[in-house]
Amino acid sequence: MTGTCRKDESSVGRWCFRHRVELASLCGGAGFLFYLWMPESSLVLLARAAGVPTGPFVRGGYLLLALLNILASVLRIWAGGTLGGARMMALETQTTALITSGPYGHVRNPIYLADNLTLAGMGFVVPWPGTLLVWLLLPVIYGSVISHEERQLGEAFKTAYTAYRHNVPRLGWRFSALRGTGAPVRFQMAEGLINNFLYLPLIPGFLVSAATGELWHGVLVGAAGPVGWVILHFWRNFRPGGLARRRA
Repeated sequence: MTGTCRKDESSVGRWCFRHRVELASLCGGAGFLFYLWMPESSLVLLARAAGVPTGPFVRGGYLLLALLNILASVLRIWAGGTLGGARMMALETQTTALITSGPYGHVRNPIYLADNLTLAGMGFVVPWPGTLLVWLLLPVIYGSVISHEERQLGEAFKTAYTAYRHNVPRLGWRFSALRGTGAPVRFQMAEGLINNFLYLPLIPGFLVSAATGELWHGVLVGAAGPVGWVILHFWRNFRPGGLARRRA
């Protein structure tokens, strides 16, 4: 029975890993559907619950989300440029080298940490059922993806990965970088930007919303980033000979 459970968990994790882009897009967009039935975001409800003026509170929330997306963008670009496009976009966990440099010396999953920061923050700008949905989906989806990767890397690198897991947090942050382990890599800014620009347009989008107090003004500015990134992602990585088909 235990073996069957592990096999089922591995299959779910592998499926989630292969479809991690689509699942992340689901997390980012599903909450907005609740605007069809509810006109107010969780930010508005929080302002009322706190007994503070709604307008300044909501504008301040949009400004904080812009700052959060700056952090997430820097982290994602740094991690993507460290991994390289082929390794980052692969359909299977890459086990040719254990990468522990750059942001990987501080957190084992910097790309997923960046995703969780942005998507959890986005949960505040949708109606409260959408907020709950996003926050429930995040640990389920990313927990499955990360657990799958950990199993694959643990089998490939054994004691080296066990030591890495012991010293570097899964989604937390180690302030002093881990030194002297893993394969040496060269940071590639172009690869970092091309595969990880999706959160950058959200920054001016939320700044516009902070200035006007209207979410939809910012959506018109910022939505081009995630939509354009998804189109580029599938064209660049999943066409014949694309990066996702290559071995890093």
